[in-house]
Amino acid sequence: MQAGWQGHKARHGKRSSINTLTLIVCFFTYVGVTGCKQNVRPVDAMARVNNKFILRSQVEARCKLLLGSDRMENLADNGNSLRLAVLQQLIREEIIQQQAEKLHLAATDDEIDEKVAELRGTSTVQFDAQLAAQNLTIDDLKGEIRRVRSEEKLFNKEVI
Repeated sequence: MQAGWQGHKARHGKRSSINTLTLIVCFFTYVGVTGCKQNVRPVDAMARVNNKFILRSQVEARCKLLLGSDRMENLADNGNSLRLAVLQQLIREEIIQQQAEKLHLAATDDEIDEKVAELRGTSTVQFDAQLAAQNLTIDDLKGEIRRVRSEEKLFNKEVI
């Protein structure tokens, strides 16, 4: 009886190990495949346009740009309607940008650099002072140029 049990245990012990290994491989394959498709929602996400999140920090930065830092501090919690309007605008801008990219009409880095050079003119110091006075960085300016230029190209393509 003992020999029979050992043989049964040996045969089924291997099968059990193979089944366990198969389950582990299937689990990690499933997690790997489905995990790659899911976007982790950032803590301060307010909206999502396809796979791009619009963050609270973006909304606050745009509000600050519109109002200036002094008035933004006074706005505090009473600015929900402004924040909602800004969020809606950012959603519209993202939809337009994604459509421009889909149609290969998004502004190129060369176009943006050319426009920055045009705006900068001959006086870098004066240009930097104007950016600082408007609470803008060069990246903010480039982002706005990219948005406007992509929008122009898309609308010209769609209208004509």
